[in-house]
Amino acid sequence: MQDLLKGLSETFSLNGAAQVISRDSETQTIKRFLSNSIDSKKGSALYICGQPGTGKSLTVTSLLTEISLRSSKKCKVVYINCMGFKDAKEAYFNIYQQLTKTKKVTISVSDVIKQLESIFFDETSNKMMCVVLDEVDQLISKTNADLYRIFEWPFEKQSKMILVGIANALDLVQRSLPRLSSSGREPTLVHFAPYNRDQIYHIIYGRIESITDPSVCEDEALLYLAKQVEVNNGDIRKALDICRQLISVKQVDYLKQNKEDLEEDEYIISLDDMMDVIDNIFGQQNTTKIKNLPLHGQLIVISSLSTASSIHSTIFGDLFKTYSLNCKSIYIDPVNKMQCNRNEFYDVLSSVTSTGLMTLEAMFKTENQRKITLHYNKDEVLFALGHLKILKPLLSELGNIEEEEEEEEEEEEPDEDAMDMDK
Repeated sequence: MQDLLKGLSETFSLNGAAQVISRDSETQTIKRFLSNSIDSKKGSALYICGQPGTGKSLTVTSLLTEISLRSSKKCKVVYINCMGFKDAKEAYFNIYQQLTKTKKVTISVSDVIKQLESIFFDETSNKMMCVVLDEVDQLISKTNADLYRIFEWPFEKQSKMILVGIANALDLVQRSLPRLSSSGREPTLVHFAPYNRDQIYHIIYGRIESITDPSVCEDEALLYLAKQVEVNNGDIRKALDICRQLISVKQVDYLKQNKEDLEEDEYIISLDDMMDVIDNIFGQQNTTKIKNLPLHGQLIVISSLSTASSIHSTIFGDLFKTYSLNCKSIYIDPVNKMQCNRNEFYDVLSSVTSTGLMTLEAMFKTENQRKITLHYNKDEVLFALGHLKILKPLLSELGNIEEEEEEEEEEEEPDEDAMDMDK
């Protein structure tokens, strides 16, 4: 069991099973760009952007490995992560060291720049130089003179430099290097959108499958993970971190129990386990907020999902009507055991919006048309409130929850004859 958990922990590391998944379009675009540049022997520049954890660096490094294996005679590859660099001087030195295989640079920055230009603009050479600068936004300065120089090198006459810059900001070139566009030297742009829930699910599923039978993990747990990470910027690194933390907890638990095998219907990763870890990582999550609401606040949350559109919003009038009907259907009086009125309803609604679960937008044409945006989903509501018997009739309509029929124990009435005999 411990060997299996260790294997899962390793595959959930950032470097574990590091094949590129769900980035076919971006991979083909970058691959085509690099191949064309190498074959044409012309300098070119590419800027790759996207939020953290969207697979930018992994995709590029995978392609660089392929280039190094297949086109080593045509192209030399240099990869540098600029994170932590104080200025462009360190970038120049790192590029120079890798291209010349120099361990220690003893010449000045200006001489290093001249040496690099002699390499990139060598008319007698047919070999391309692919320089990848990850976290290139670390080189931004007041004038951006060095960043301009680096991005302009590929466009110089006879340049053999292929520049690939990687950073998070979509508008880095327009905001920090506007002169490139006006001079016709703007790099080709490739944008990595955040992973969606399907992509996140398949990436995690694939990593599990590389180690063991995925059936050891509850499918609902992986689906819940994918949904939560999707709404938190689609950062796949966060999904992997959650899985690693969950496995770490399991390693300790199983070690204490001296457990060697899973019991029947037991999962290494269950939905409950996943929710606990996600709550700890993301802070107070929606499930916790919903659990802590007063009963009428919980009724509003349930009612909102019954009236919500496909874009996770409803309107005040529909919500008010559904809430009132739901209260009556489970035989409780709406709001403070009084006849429900709008002011009291607003008070309860405010207790929900104050948690961030809902957003009540500004007044529309009429009060009934005021839009209410929901920041939670059905699964979170079902998980948070599924244990409350009074709400089960309403929850069953939302999530097809099978209402458990409780077997009432028949109370044995005292046998009067026996009592008489005792007397």
